[in-house]
Formats: sequence, structure tokens, C-alpha cells
Amino acid sequence: MPEDLPSALETQELPFTLALEFRRIKDMNLRQGALKQVLAGYLSLEDLRTQHKSVPAKSSGTLSSQWAKVGCRMNSQSLSALPESSQAEVAQLLTRLEKLLKDK
Repeated sequence: MPEDLPSALETQELPFTLALEFRRIKDMNLRQGALKQVLAGYLSLEDLRTQHKSVPAKSSGTLSSQWAKVGCRMNSQSLSALPESSQAEVAQLLTRLEKLLKDK
């Protein structure tokens, strides 16, 4: 079992079935981001399976793996930790992304 999961299991914040699913996520950054999402209640077991079953151990550069990787990073990183210039750029990109997703 990955070393970042035992404490979440011991405190019963993470159900065993979810911990088993985490063993499939080999990328440490993706796993840590997903763990934060699960512990915050944003990601269910089914969501975790769907989001990460196609993510390879090493990023292949496919759009779906990039989507998953960026999503996990966004959820595991504080926006306020970025420099102000980066925050402004992120805000612009999020506005564009939101518009693209609404059009679907």
C-alpha cells in the first residue's frame, strides 16, 4: 500500500475500499491530489475509478491524462500560493475553460 495512505486509514477518514483503489494510481502527485479530494468529500469511489482508471503510471501526454493531472493539481494547490501575475493568468484561463465547457 502506498505510504501516504496509512494515516488516513488509521483515523478512518479513508474507507478501505478507497485505499485499495489508490494502489492503482502510481503517480505520487496524482495520488496526493486525489487523496485530498476524497478526504474533502469531493470525490467518491466511483468518481475515483472513473477519473483515474485511464491515467497511466507515467503521463503519456494524452488529453485525458492531462485533464486528470491538471484537475488533481488544481485541487491540491492553493490559488493564493501562486504569484499575482500567475493568478491573473489562471483566472483568464479558467474563464475561457468555463465558457468552453458551458457550450457543450
